[in-house]
Amino acid sequence: MDELLRDRPEPIESVGAVISSLPLLNFPPAKADALAEKIRGLLARGGKWVQYSYHLGIRRHKSASRFRQIASKIVWFNIPPARVNVYQK
Repeated sequence: MDELLRDRPEPIESVGAVISSLPLLNFPPAKADALAEKIRGLLARGGKWVQYSYHLGIRRHKSASRFRQIASKIVWFNIPPARVNVYQK
């Protein structure tokens, strides 16, 4: 993310949203936490992190604990069905 946003003619310091499908529940906890902190640092105040997963359970990954969850929904028409969680900084 650093390279994509900051190594530009006009560096981007923050964004309004990050959309991710990384399987954070399968990551080692330290890696998931590091990624969540990277996303948190990149988001503008009030920014949103949209995380979708094919794990349909309601278990919230620990790495999102510093975000406020504002939505969680299963999209049954997706093939395969996916859970979409929206967190806010």
